[in-house]
Amino acid sequence: MNHPFTIAWSDEEQEEVISDQESLPKAQNDVLAYSISHQNIYFVIRRYTGFTNKLYKKAAASPGGRFTT
Repeated sequence: MNHPFTIAWSDEEQEEVISDQESLPKAQNDVLAYSISHQNIYFVIRRYTGFTNKLYKKAAASPGGRFTT
């Protein structure tokens, strides 16, 4: 049995978000800030028929030969 999917690497991105308020904050406690974490997993996929061929065609049509899903 062939397995066309191989995990190449993974990483985590942190994005700090500060909420928009209608008025300026008067104290540090008035500032609402939080962090959003994104876990990314990168695959190397061998092209066969069916689903992996569809993924290949999508990547080939994307800038740089990569896409995010």
